[in-house]
Amino acid sequence: MDWATSFQALTGKATVSYEGLLERWQELLKKVSRGELAPASLEDRLPEFLHEEGGEFYRRLAALSFELCNALAEVQAKSTNDFMRALLGDAVVAEQSSPLSPPAPPLATSEPDEWTRWYQNVTACIVEQNESALSRCQVLLEKVADGRLTPKSVQEFSRKFMNERALTLSGDAGAAQMRFYESLLQLNREFVESLFARLVRDGDAPSAQPNEPLRIELTGTTEMTVPAGSPVFLAARATSALRAAAGGKKARSAGSKRKKKSPAKRSKKKAAQ
Repeated sequence: MDWATSFQALTGKATVSYEGLLERWQELLKKVSRGELAPASLEDRLPEFLHEEGGEFYRRLAALSFELCNALAEVQAKSTNDFMRALLGDAVVAEQSSPLSPPAPPLATSEPDEWTRWYQNVTACIVEQNESALSRCQVLLEKVADGRLTPKSVQEFSRKFMNERALTLSGDAGAAQMRFYESLLQLNREFVESLFARLVRDGDAPSAQPNEPLRIELTGTTEMTVPAGSPVFLAARATSALRAAAGGKKARSAGSKRKKKSPAKRSKKKAAQ
């Protein structure tokens, strides 16, 4: 496997996935700014999405994690089996029963009871694998105790074995991790698409609400001064200007009323004379 090419391809997929996420957020914010989507509706849609579809995505993530752990365990088990076979001989290893492989995970849409049984079966397989490994180590210790093997010879063989198999071992483990990351990116893309499809669906545009008056309450002593240019100063100045404009309008309205009444008053004054 060309690790440089594989890593670049994986990085490219991650970049595309991140750019797609940003585009989704931009679309969501534009709908909110245009009034097509009420911010309050998002508070209801996110919990609904997690309740209805979160369980399936969680189970799919659990299945991916299991596949990674199982692949790494198989790589380690194969390496250990080859080591014991080369050190102890095929006959001794053949006497030890090979542990069963853990079962494949059920479908993400399966019932919770089926997932529970699967977890129990996986746990049983792990226990069996550990018992098999301990049994082989017991055979190795017995050979050392009987003098058929020396600690020095075991160390030398172990060092030689790792020098020969280290590259293959790391390559197999790296390939398993690459498969996991690619599947994880795919799962993340599907999760993002489903999430934003739920968040930005039409039909819940915010209703027009009447503008409420703005009230500002100021507290403090009469000796306190407000710096010019501060928000409080500007708000007070704007309020004074509005009051002055309203007062001028009332004064002009009262003046016009007085002008309309003045001819009648002059007529009465002339009649009295």
